[in-house]
Amino acid sequence: MKMRGEGKHETWFSSHLKAAFEADLGGSLPFKLSESIIYGVPDIVLPWNKKTTWWEVKKVKKNGKIIQKEIQHYNMNVLSDASEGAFYVLFDFKRQQTAVVHPAELWSYLELGAPFLNCSEGVDFRSVVEFARRYHS
Repeated sequence: MKMRGEGKHETWFSSHLKAAFEADLGGSLPFKLSESIIYGVPDIVLPWNKKTTWWEVKKVKKNGKIIQKEIQHYNMNVLSDASEGAFYVLFDFKRQQTAVVHPAELWSYLELGAPFLNCSEGVDFRSVVEFARRYHS
């Protein structure tokens, strides 16, 4: 079964996730950060309920690989320690699921496929929003 969004780029996923945050987290002001010159900045910053979290969206290909620059992972780890939290949202076409993963657990997830924080079948923006709601509460 083909998972929705398989032919889409990561920008499609991050735009839809931002829209889901806006629609479902009243009073939130998510920003989609896109810099064509600067690499390593997470896709979305979510200030809501007196907390700020950072979100990097990745599409996991059917071969289990992601496109990731070293600076992205470094920055996600730094932001995780310096803020209320930083998370990868993995739209995983190998395992046909959406997962929210802490930066320290990214490589374990990619190797083992075990969901560490949140996992749901298919492309599921709502489960990511619900995870954010719980985390920000």
